Amino acid sequence: MAILSTASRQGAQPRTIVALSVPTCYYSRMKLCTGCKTEKSLDEFFRRRLGKDGRKAECKLCCRKRRQAFAAGEPFTIKAGPPLTSCEKSRQYRARRTANDPLWYVKRSQKYRETDPKRMWAWHAAARTRRRAIKYGVPSGISSDFLYSIAGDTCPVFGMPLAYSTMSGPMGARPDSPSVDRIRPELGYVPGNVAVISVKANFIKGNATAAEIRLVAEWLDKQ
Repeated sequence: MAILSTASRQGAQPRTIVALSVPTCYYSRMKLCTGCKTEKSLDEFFRRRLGKDGRKAECKLCCRKRRQAFAAGEPFTIKAGPPLTSCEKSRQYRARRTANDPLWYVKRSQKYRETDPKRMWAWHAAARTRRRAIKYGVPSGISSDFLYSIAGDTCPVFGMPLAYSTMSGPMGARPDSPSVDRIRPELGYVPGNVAVISVKANFIKGNATAAEIRLVAEWLDKQ
């Protein structure tokens, strides 16, 4: 904002003019054109007062092509290339949100962590199970909704409350943090073979069978 003082004639009181300037970062925000499916900066879009971001949905180039086609009485079509995959759409969506607000993901995570921490945990746990299935070469067929439906408030092994809101401590995962366990590790992450138990119970179980854990318990009793 700049303040300018001017006087229209000699002896008159000076008038103060306030000049407002738009921040440069505003025009660096990105937006996806609905016509050519290309990400462009906001200055590549015409203004629209009723728009969500104050701009039209199509870029200036697409708008000009549309007007030219309408004047010539021809149908307006844009060759946007092959359709985008779901991964590409998600990647472009995250890039647009990050360009507009670099902390949008942190704010969204904080929102869901406060309102529904179990749902937030289910999202991250489902993604981790898919990565681990690829790493260990086992099947994976569970979703975040499935994990959310089987996740309880207490550990079925020790009966301790599961801390969904604080899933890590200063040294990593907490003993009362929830974790996804494969009942039979070779069957993978499939419905009927997974359970939500505490990290402490999962560490004790590991990849051992029930008979092996009994042998360890009998050995400890003898010590």
